[in-house]
Amino acid sequence: MAAKEAKRLWHELAVWTDKNLGPYMCCAKSSVKRWLASAQEYLQEGWAWLKPRIWEWWLWARPHFQRLGEAIIEQCRLAYAWAEQNLPVYYAWAADTAVEYYGRAREAVQGMING
Repeated sequence: MAAKEAKRLWHELAVWTDKNLGPYMCCAKSSVKRWLASAQEYLQEGWAWLKPRIWEWWLWARPHFQRLGEAIIEQCRLAYAWAEQNLPVYYAWAADTAVEYYGRAREAVQGMING
């Protein structure tokens, strides 16, 4: 009984909404569609403008990232040699941990570079 009453009330609400708010809903829908199409156009234009500049920046920055990576590797080698000489007790643990973290960092950087 309650389900039939709920269905009837829901139908009455739908009819009233369509009759009284239908034109406004259609107008709002059209406005939203126009706004979204305009926003999409602006985004496409912005991306077309931005993409070559990002590429230029990447071409400029890439050698710097490579040199930074080389400097980090060199400093890690120095730290590794120092640890091997001064901390033989913790050497195996530190070596395993460093290799693990290096692998994670390499995967993250490669993910950012290759997208």
